[in-house]
Amino acid sequence: MSKWIKREVDLDKQVQQFTGEVAKGVRGALQRTLDIAITALVTLFLLFYFIRDKYRILRVLDQLVPLSPGENEQVRDNIRNTLAAVVFGTLAVAVVQGTLGGLMFWWLDLPAPILWGAVMAILAILPLFGAALIWVPAAAYLAIDGDWNKALLLTAWGTLVVGLIDNLLYPLLVKNRLRIHTVPVFISVLGGVFAFGATGFVLGPLVLSVAMALIDIWRRRMALGEIEEGVNEPRTKK
Repeated sequence: MSKWIKREVDLDKQVQQFTGEVAKGVRGALQRTLDIAITALVTLFLLFYFIRDKYRILRVLDQLVPLSPGENEQVRDNIRNTLAAVVFGTLAVAVVQGTLGGLMFWWLDLPAPILWGAVMAILAILPLFGAALIWVPAAAYLAIDGDWNKALLLTAWGTLVVGLIDNLLYPLLVKNRLRIHTVPVFISVLGGVFAFGATGFVLGPLVLSVAMALIDIWRRRMALGEIEEGVNEPRTKK
């Protein structure tokens, strides 16, 4: 038997392939961690100067943007309202995800459901993994312990309910604060995530709010006759 195994199975090759895949996965994880760390450091560095020199930056922007002081203030109000809505929506969704995860821990008779629900709520604020950092190891523990029913139930609940509730609840909460219809907010969130990654949850609605403010300014100028009547007419061929 041992001779047949040695003849049919190249153990050295299999071990090399396995270690190569493990090393590749570790390198990828380290690279992603390094990218996140660098992004966080750059963000904190820029945020420090943005907060310290906020009024100076706003004065420069007022000079560069071809808008009146009142229109500049309108755009800034939209930005402030959007950021407030994003913060409120993120925190509210995190609380809901933590609550749903804690309830499932309690239903499955797992230890300390209130504690782990609170931890999931905190981790849900993170753009990557979030609450899955808690319920995935718990589901793996249940599977290893042989309780496959509970493991599958926790996996389904975490994936379909806890993991997807933010895609449904977040646009609803943000649109209520911005007073914009759910559909454009939902599209802005999805488009922001596809275009900018995890930061798209903030940048998507932010781009939408700025665009809405500029469109409102354009319509008001058109109504007041401050824009030439022929600006929207098709250009005639000479």
